[in-house]
Amino acid sequence: MNASSSRETSPRWLRIAATVVGLGLLGVWLLWWGVSLKRFDLVGAENTWIGVPAFGVDFWTQSEWAARMWGMGKDPYVNDHLFHYPPLVIFLFAWVIPLQDRTALMVWIIALMVIIALGTFLAWRWRKLLGLDRAPFVLVLGAVMFSFPVLFALERSNFDLITLVAIMLALGVKDRKPPWTAFLAGCILAVGPWVKLYPGLIGVAIVSLRWWRVLGGFAFGGVTIGLITPTETLKSFENIRVLIAQTQWGTVVDLQTYFPWSHSLSSALTKLFFLASQKYGYSALEHIPGSVASLAVLSPLLGWVCWRVYKCPRRSDFAYPLMLWVVALASFVPQMANDYSLVFLPLAAVAVWSLRDPWYVQLMIGLMLVFLQPWALPVPNALFFVFKLIGLVGVGVCLALRTRDSPLSDLAHGESPQRSQPATVPA
Repeated sequence: MNASSSRETSPRWLRIAATVVGLGLLGVWLLWWGVSLKRFDLVGAENTWIGVPAFGVDFWTQSEWAARMWGMGKDPYVNDHLFHYPPLVIFLFAWVIPLQDRTALMVWIIALMVIIALGTFLAWRWRKLLGLDRAPFVLVLGAVMFSFPVLFALERSNFDLITLVAIMLALGVKDRKPPWTAFLAGCILAVGPWVKLYPGLIGVAIVSLRWWRVLGGFAFGGVTIGLITPTETLKSFENIRVLIAQTQWGTVVDLQTYFPWSHSLSSALTKLFFLASQKYGYSALEHIPGSVASLAVLSPLLGWVCWRVYKCPRRSDFAYPLMLWVVALASFVPQMANDYSLVFLPLAAVAVWSLRDPWYVQLMIGLMLVFLQPWALPVPNALFFVFKLIGLVGVGVCLALRTRDSPLSDLAHGESPQRSQPATVPA
């Protein structure tokens, strides 16, 4: 029995109750953030997984700071601040220059809220494309807004969500006429790796979707963006190299610390390799880069899910959740991986998780909820990190299961299994 033909229809009273709960969640969330924005300090942040509040710190010390330095004619790459993001970040935040500091931060946080709401709506809408039952949108939005990655992204005011904007825009233009819009979609997706490097793995998702024009645009856009400001690009790479060296050394000397807001598999493996070399004499392990080891660990999962999509007749039906999930997986690779970059994972779960999934999937999603809920619990940091990995696997399995359902859904409705029309970004 396929997902579309067996879609559950919830009792009317249950849907009304879910709507009321969702409205309540959103009401509390809006009040919480309304007070926090007025105070420029997230109320109760010390009781969440954040632990050490730093309201707007990534905005004021990175994107906004670099844009203002550039606006004053100074080079943000040549100083002790070690700004290490590509020059595209500076250009994307040039809008802050005429604004006061607090006004700029307020604008950016509200923009992040809108981006997350649109991303959630598209994920919720995508469930219909995959033949899945949909809870009331207000309940889904309330749950996503209260999730820890979203909370952390807003509190730190980072800019990983620019990749989410690029994904939504690319999906919105890919199937427009004329055909060259697919190439344009690839160029738009190339913005992601030039804001944060890890979204570059989205190229694997493009290959698994067999979007060859998009892949061409992705490659062309990536090269072009890098060549627009070659000097600054090389400076950013050098600063990244220095930062990685510093971070890796810090990982080794601080072996007992793994923060609850971090999910770097590279850092975790570096610690394990160092301990193994010290305790058992496996000195060769110390020379294995953590990023290489983490890619080796994650590649089988990535390859399996992408292969299932590649072989699916209606593979484009999985474009949005697949890209979200691949970006979430890629965020485990950097030596520094704070949990605001995991905001893509709950969005992917919204798009593909089903109550009809097997018990082991429900268990993995349930363990992920320990991490997604924002309030700090007495969970050991190492176990907490394992829950994040289990959640990543769980959502990946959901994706694979949906590819199994897709061809059956097509045939049951008398549709050609070769038709492949992805949903578009909501207006």
